[in-house]
Amino acid sequence: MNKYLLIITLLFSLSIMAQEEENTSSASDEDMGKAMEMMMNPKEVTMEVNEDLYSKADKNTYVNAKQTAGIMAMQMPATIEKMRKDMDKGGQEGYEVLDKGSFNENGIEVLFIYYKVQKAGQNMMMDMYCKKYDDKSTITITGFYQVGEGATYKEAIKKAAVSAIIN
Repeated sequence: MNKYLLIITLLFSLSIMAQEEENTSSASDEDMGKAMEMMMNPKEVTMEVNEDLYSKADKNTYVNAKQTAGIMAMQMPATIEKMRKDMDKGGQEGYEVLDKGSFNENGIEVLFIYYKVQKAGQNMMMDMYCKKYDDKSTITITGFYQVGEGATYKEAIKKAAVSAIIN
Protein backbone atom coordinates (compact mmCIF):
# COMPACT_ATOMS: atom_id res chain seq x y z
CA MET A 1 0.00 0.00 0.00
CA ASN A 2 1.17 3.55 -0.62
CA LYS A 3 1.73 4.18 3.07
CA TYR A 4 3.27 7.55 2.27
CA LEU A 5 -0.13 9.02 1.39
CA LEU A 6 -1.69 7.55 4.53
CA ILE A 7 1.13 8.90 6.67
CA ILE A 8 0.71 12.39 5.19
CA THR A 9 -3.01 12.23 5.89
CA LEU A 10 -2.57 10.98 9.44
CA LEU A 11 0.14 13.46 10.32
CA PHE A 12 -1.82 16.35 8.93
CA SER A 13 -4.95 15.31 10.80
CA LEU A 14 -2.95 15.12 14.02
CA SER A 15 -1.24 18.44 13.36
CA ILE A 16 -4.63 20.15 13.03
CA MET A 17 -5.58 18.82 16.46
CA ALA A 18 -2.18 19.54 18.00
CA GLN A 19 -1.74 23.15 16.87
CA GLU A 20 -0.82 25.08 19.98
CA GLU A 21 -2.94 27.88 21.34
CA GLU A 22 -1.29 31.19 22.23
CA ASN A 23 -1.19 30.07 25.87
CA THR A 24 0.29 26.60 26.22
CA SER A 25 -0.49 24.53 29.28
CA SER A 26 -0.30 21.03 30.67
CA ALA A 27 -3.69 20.46 29.03
CA SER A 28 -1.98 20.29 25.61
CA ASP A 29 0.38 17.60 26.95
CA GLU A 30 -2.67 15.73 28.24
CA ASP A 31 -4.36 16.08 24.82
CA MET A 32 -1.29 14.68 23.06
CA GLY A 33 -1.25 11.75 25.48
CA LYS A 34 -4.91 11.08 24.73
CA ALA A 35 -4.23 11.37 21.00
CA MET A 36 -1.43 8.82 21.23
CA GLU A 37 -3.68 6.47 23.24
CA MET A 38 -6.45 6.83 20.65
CA MET A 39 -3.96 6.07 17.86
CA MET A 40 -2.54 3.02 19.61
CA ASN A 41 -5.98 1.66 20.60
CA PRO A 42 -8.42 3.18 18.12
CA LYS A 43 -12.13 2.70 18.58
CA GLU A 44 -13.98 1.14 15.67
CA VAL A 45 -15.55 3.79 13.44
CA THR A 46 -18.44 2.47 11.36
CA MET A 47 -19.20 4.34 8.13
CA GLU A 48 -20.91 3.80 4.82
CA VAL A 49 -18.00 3.20 2.46
CA ASN A 50 -18.50 2.74 -1.28
CA GLU A 51 -17.18 -0.80 -1.76
CA ASP A 52 -16.97 -0.26 -5.53
CA LEU A 53 -14.26 2.34 -4.85
CA TYR A 54 -12.57 1.21 -1.63
CA SER A 55 -11.44 -1.91 0.18
CA LYS A 56 -10.73 -2.10 3.90
CA ALA A 57 -6.99 -1.80 4.47
CA ASP A 58 -6.92 -1.62 8.23
CA LYS A 59 -9.13 -0.70 11.15
CA ASN A 60 -10.89 2.55 10.13
CA THR A 61 -8.86 2.83 6.88
CA TYR A 62 -9.99 2.16 3.32
CA VAL A 63 -8.04 2.51 0.05
CA ASN A 64 -8.75 2.15 -3.64
CA ALA A 65 -7.21 -0.65 -5.75
CA LYS A 66 -4.36 1.58 -6.98
CA GLN A 67 -3.78 2.88 -3.47
CA THR A 68 -3.99 6.46 -4.72
CA ALA A 69 -7.14 7.34 -2.80
CA GLY A 70 -8.36 6.50 0.66
CA ILE A 71 -10.47 7.30 3.68
CA MET A 72 -9.29 7.21 7.26
CA ALA A 73 -11.39 7.82 10.37
CA MET A 74 -10.35 8.34 13.96
CA GLN A 75 -11.48 9.70 17.28
CA MET A 76 -9.64 12.89 18.24
CA PRO A 77 -9.31 14.18 21.83
CA ALA A 78 -10.52 17.67 20.95
CA THR A 79 -13.91 19.32 21.27
CA ILE A 80 -15.82 20.38 18.18
CA GLU A 81 -15.15 24.00 19.20
CA LYS A 82 -11.38 23.40 19.29
CA MET A 83 -11.48 21.64 15.93
CA ARG A 84 -13.43 24.57 14.45
CA LYS A 85 -10.84 27.03 15.79
CA ASP A 86 -7.95 24.93 14.45
CA MET A 87 -9.60 24.58 11.03
CA ASP A 88 -10.16 28.34 10.94
CA LYS A 89 -6.39 28.83 11.21
CA GLY A 90 -6.06 27.40 7.69
CA GLY A 91 -3.43 25.23 6.12
CA GLN A 92 0.24 24.69 6.71
CA GLU A 93 2.99 25.07 4.16
CA GLY A 94 2.16 22.93 1.15
CA TYR A 95 -1.54 22.75 2.05
CA GLU A 96 -3.72 25.20 0.12
CA VAL A 97 -7.18 25.65 1.64
CA LEU A 98 -9.76 25.45 -1.14
CA ASP A 99 -12.92 25.66 0.95
CA LYS A 100 -14.03 25.31 4.56
CA GLY A 101 -17.21 25.59 6.54
CA SER A 102 -19.91 23.49 8.14
CA PHE A 103 -23.28 21.96 7.40
CA ASN A 104 -25.96 20.12 9.33
CA GLU A 105 -26.89 16.55 8.51
CA ASN A 106 -29.81 15.07 10.44
CA GLY A 107 -29.32 17.68 13.17
CA ILE A 108 -25.59 17.00 13.54
CA GLU A 109 -23.08 19.71 12.71
CA VAL A 110 -20.28 18.56 10.40
CA LEU A 111 -17.19 20.74 9.89
CA PHE A 112 -15.23 20.42 6.66
CA ILE A 113 -12.05 21.73 5.09
CA TYR A 114 -10.74 20.88 1.62
CA TYR A 115 -7.05 21.13 0.71
CA LYS A 116 -4.83 20.84 -2.30
CA VAL A 117 -1.60 19.27 -1.04
CA GLN A 118 1.69 19.89 -2.78
CA LYS A 119 4.39 18.48 -0.58
CA ALA A 120 7.35 16.15 -0.94
CA GLY A 121 6.61 15.54 -4.61
CA GLN A 122 2.97 14.67 -3.94
CA ASN A 123 0.12 16.49 -5.65
CA MET A 124 -3.19 15.40 -4.17
CA MET A 125 -6.47 16.57 -2.72
CA MET A 126 -7.49 16.07 0.89
CA ASP A 127 -11.01 16.44 2.30
CA MET A 128 -11.32 16.53 6.08
CA TYR A 129 -14.59 16.28 8.02
CA CYS A 130 -15.12 16.53 11.75
CA LYS A 131 -18.15 15.99 13.97
CA LYS A 132 -18.80 15.80 17.68
CA TYR A 133 -18.51 12.40 19.33
CA ASP A 134 -18.87 13.46 22.97
CA ASP A 135 -18.12 16.55 25.07
CA LYS A 136 -14.36 15.94 24.90
CA SER A 137 -13.75 14.35 21.51
CA THR A 138 -14.67 14.32 17.84
CA ILE A 139 -14.71 11.89 14.95
CA THR A 140 -12.39 13.06 12.18
CA ILE A 141 -12.67 11.58 8.71
CA THR A 142 -9.95 12.36 6.18
CA GLY A 143 -10.11 11.38 2.54
CA PHE A 144 -7.41 11.81 -0.07
CA TYR A 145 -7.28 11.39 -3.83
CA GLN A 146 -5.26 12.50 -6.82
CA VAL A 147 -5.86 15.93 -8.37
CA GLY A 148 -8.54 15.60 -11.05
CA GLU A 149 -10.26 12.60 -9.42
CA GLY A 150 -12.72 14.58 -7.28
CA ALA A 151 -15.70 13.55 -9.39
CA THR A 152 -14.97 9.93 -8.48
CA TYR A 153 -14.15 10.25 -4.76
CA LYS A 154 -15.46 13.50 -3.24
CA GLU A 155 -19.09 12.42 -2.65
CA ALA A 156 -18.02 8.98 -1.39
CA ILE A 157 -15.78 10.63 1.23
CA LYS A 158 -18.57 12.98 2.30
CA LYS A 159 -21.05 10.09 2.58
CA ALA A 160 -18.59 8.13 4.74
CA ALA A 161 -18.03 11.19 6.94
CA VAL A 162 -21.72 11.95 7.42
CA SER A 163 -22.47 8.33 8.31
CA ALA A 164 -19.47 7.81 10.63
CA ILE A 165 -20.21 6.65 14.18
CA ILE A 166 -18.16 5.08 16.91
CA ASN A 167 -19.50 1.77 18.17
